Amino acid sequence: MAFCLPFSTALTLFFSALGVLFGLLGFDLSSFKQAIRHPISMLCVGLFAWLALSTLWSIAPPDELTEGMWKYRKLLYVPLVTMLFISTRVKPWFLMNFFVIGCLVVCVGSLTSSSGLMGYLIGPQLPGGGWGMGGTPAKHWFYIGPPEAPTFGRAWIAQGAFLVFSFTYLVGLTVAAFMRGKTPAARWKGFVFLGVAALLTYVVLNLGGRTGYLLLILSALIWMLILLRWRMKIAMLSVLSGLVVVGGVHLSTTPRVIDRFASAVQDVESYQQSGALTSQGMRLRFWEAGIRLGMDKPFFGWGVGSYPEVFSRDNQQPPQLRASRPHPHSEYVLQFVQGGALALVALAGLFVLSAALVISRSRERSPHTLIFAGLSLPCFLLLIDGLFNSIIWDLGEGHALVFLISPLASAMRKNEECC
Repeated sequence: MAFCLPFSTALTLFFSALGVLFGLLGFDLSSFKQAIRHPISMLCVGLFAWLALSTLWSIAPPDELTEGMWKYRKLLYVPLVTMLFISTRVKPWFLMNFFVIGCLVVCVGSLTSSSGLMGYLIGPQLPGGGWGMGGTPAKHWFYIGPPEAPTFGRAWIAQGAFLVFSFTYLVGLTVAAFMRGKTPAARWKGFVFLGVAALLTYVVLNLGGRTGYLLLILSALIWMLILLRWRMKIAMLSVLSGLVVVGGVHLSTTPRVIDRFASAVQDVESYQQSGALTSQGMRLRFWEAGIRLGMDKPFFGWGVGSYPEVFSRDNQQPPQLRASRPHPHSEYVLQFVQGGALALVALAGLFVLSAALVISRSRERSPHTLIFAGLSLPCFLLLIDGLFNSIIWDLGEGHALVFLISPLASAMRKNEECC
């Protein structure tokens, strides 16, 4: 699953099903007891239990209620996957290596599209742009975006975020390799990690997803603060200069980054001035409506899967939006509407725990803590991403949360010296 997660939902579901199957076959009671007692597992299971209980008062239609419970089943995977990490005794970052390889395949596919080479390899684009494989003409199993939006499998929101997670991890590997760099082999390894991180940065900028841009900036900023705390000024300046160089190269060839940010600002201004239903304006409208409607039932919420129904009953919203059965594009707003303050506190608790892990693991300067910081930071960034995207509801981001947060819980329980 770690290798296939960056590609598409179909592959992710297939491999996560195998993971659960073999996890159950390899069930280890003592390891499971350790896993389930960790605060991360308790929050995930508790959030699922509260959402399951909210089916008793949910106003969602039966199909949307069932869909909601199906979406949040991923929370139950966390203690199971944590148990596997503990029982198999692999390093917490073991699977992250496969995830990075998958992201590299995505990078190659994305660059193949943006360069125009994909047309020569596969043939002409679909009438709507891009190339589709499998499935039906209306919904393909695997989709490759056109050169102007060169996604490779997943949409650019998830794909940009996933590539940033790999970049974050590789920064830790790079600095750790140079810290160990007493031999030419170790230094060459550091240069390889650095080159791959630069490639990931370029592809994130080239994708055009604002989520990727924001997470990339946050990742670099946090890394620079950690390195500054350790008084590794050369490494900090290297991260900054690398971003400047790669960003400068990209901006010199295409203004996509500037155009995407400019369009977002223009959308927000149009919405504030006239209430125009721009892309970002609708997102702000969903957030505002969710917070306001959630305050009507601040403790219990409206029940799992209820946001589309709650929004459709809001007479302050345009009829076309009320009929579209939307989602708020924010996991925190979604949880507040569905499960009230308790659900919001549980999700915020995961955010606080991930932040605490980043801080605690950045106290000691060593190669192992650098690698662990490279693993814990992506989880923290994903929970930040939840402010403006649905990170548990969505299949890709939801599985990524399980994949990233479970090894953190296992490392805390195993109390490994290297971590």
